[in-house]
Amino acid sequence: MREACDRIGRDFDELKWSIYLCTSVIGADTDDFEKKKKDLLNQHWLFEEITDELKPKVLEVMLTKYISGTIDTVVEKISKYKNVADTIILGLPMVGNLCKNGLNTIKILKEGIIPKL
Repeated sequence: MREACDRIGRDFDELKWSIYLCTSVIGADTDDFEKKKKDLLNQHWLFEEITDELKPKVLEVMLTKYISGTIDTVVEKISKYKNVADTIILGLPMVGNLCKNGLNTIKILKEGIIPKL
């Protein structure tokens, strides 16, 4: 990017950077996190390709690749990006009961995570 800016005469230091991070399961504490994982596995998922047998595997991938965990764990994970980007965009979970899971995630982000960042 620095070379491209030099070629067109743009100041690299004026660029604004953003990053998009997906969230999966976020719990207020360890017990809440474990409860939400179990609850998610019992919910109806919109994607028919994801059978009940596949749900645990998909969830495990989500938990390792996306932002997930307790509030303190999530704050720690997101904080790693604070010096990398000017804006951090957090995506909501896209599995199970989208309304319930999304609203729950928004509430935890608003009340428990954003104030700690």
